[in-house]
Amino acid sequence: MLCGVRLELAAVLVLAAALAACGGDGASPAATRADAGASARTTRDTPARAAQAGDAWAHLGALAAVGTQNRGTRAAGTPGGVATEELIATRLRDAGWTVRFDRVPFPFFDERRPPVVALPGGRTLRAGADVRTLTYSPGGTARARLARVGGDRADAGCRAGDWRGFARGRIALVRRGVCPFAAKARRAAAAGAAAAIIVDASARGTRG
Repeated sequence: MLCGVRLELAAVLVLAAALAACGGDGASPAATRADAGASARTTRDTPARAAQAGDAWAHLGALAAVGTQNRGTRAAGTPGGVATEELIATRLRDAGWTVRFDRVPFPFFDERRPPVVALPGGRTLRAGADVRTLTYSPGGTARARLARVGGDRADAGCRAGDWRGFARGRIALVRRGVCPFAAKARRAAAAGAAAAIIVDASARGTRG
């Protein structure tokens, strides 16, 4: 992504090109397994033992351990998600329940490559440190001039009026705040932005 004005961004959240898919619907083949999906349907066949007061904390600790062992995530469709399904199924079966897994479609995001933001003068923002991709951003490349939207207001980009006069094909530069990222992304897409960069000024400060 090549920006057309000089900026130094200390902390940036980026949405890649073609923003219409932000928060998208549909299912990913990678999101489900042949024998297990995102939900389990249970029926009581045999009397389950009475739950004890300490059970909840024990179960929460086991779930937390699964996340720790799987790079800090138990999101559906990931190895941590699969391990979570198996843990819950095992605990339910041990308590006397019958567990059946069903395939269920759901939105799935998997970042295959780190984001690349190149600035004039040859500087490239560091992925993970200076810039990261927002969940559900689609892939793509955008090369265009930046256009600041909403100025330095806390709710920049949240109002429809902020996007009046926006030049289609530009990369929108929007301050973080007030409304959700997805709302800013959808307004950017509706205005014809090639991509949107959302600046988090509170992280380490920005200068532009």
